Amino acid sequence: MTLGQFLKIYHEAKYKMDCETDGKPSWGFSADEQLIESNLFRPWNTSAWKTKMDHPAVYISWNDATAFCKWLSAKEKVTYRLPTEAELEYACRAGTRSRYSNGNDPEDLVRIGNVADQDRRVGLENSVIAVFDKNKKEDTNIPYPFLKGRDGYKWTAPVGKFKPNKFGLYDMHGNAWEWCSDWYDEKYYETSPKEDPQGPTAGSLRVLRGGGFLNTSVNLRAAARNLHLPSDRYSESGFRVVRLLE
Repeated sequence: MTLGQFLKIYHEAKYKMDCETDGKPSWGFSADEQLIESNLFRPWNTSAWKTKMDHPAVYISWNDATAFCKWLSAKEKVTYRLPTEAELEYACRAGTRSRYSNGNDPEDLVRIGNVADQDRRVGLENSVIAVFDKNKKEDTNIPYPFLKGRDGYKWTAPVGKFKPNKFGLYDMHGNAWEWCSDWYDEKYYETSPKEDPQGPTAGSLRVLRGGGFLNTSVNLRAAARNLHLPSDRYSESGFRVVRLLE
């Protein structure tokens, strides 16, 4: 979902986002590119970079995304909703069984998505991930595993900029994580229906899929999952919608 599309609900429906009403800060990057929490982050105010109307809307909570679907459904008299995890993974794979829709080599991801590569590394050479060593009970900093190639973007990229998958779908890997309709349950798929699983009926966390511009190979896999509270939002949280055929 692009920023321009999302702003339709914001202006026409006079919608107020979670980031404007619940008093909680969002995670993102300051103008000097430091990871911080702030109450000022908005889809149109990303601080560290200048977002445009054709870029993905980010800082979107699950609540915001479902409100958009409800508004659009009423406006167009057609049902829109968030995809299930199963639907989004199916769409991402596009008939493949590899780690990514274009194969198993993570270095090829720069051709199909906006990911953590050498463009992302510019100015962030000292970025690290804090890895918790349970045995030593301490944090150990290791270099961030940037991909070796370049996709041309350090932050978000225009939607549809990269090569689509075999289903003709764009940005199924990278750019922004996308909210699913499902509650999160780590073991749900051990006993779920084999065809078209709809997700658990209850829970406290919602699922996101697809990975974002900060992510590398592990979190960009077609099977990778992320989870957050329905009101959470951050610099990579976005969404896409499913339109039901009548």
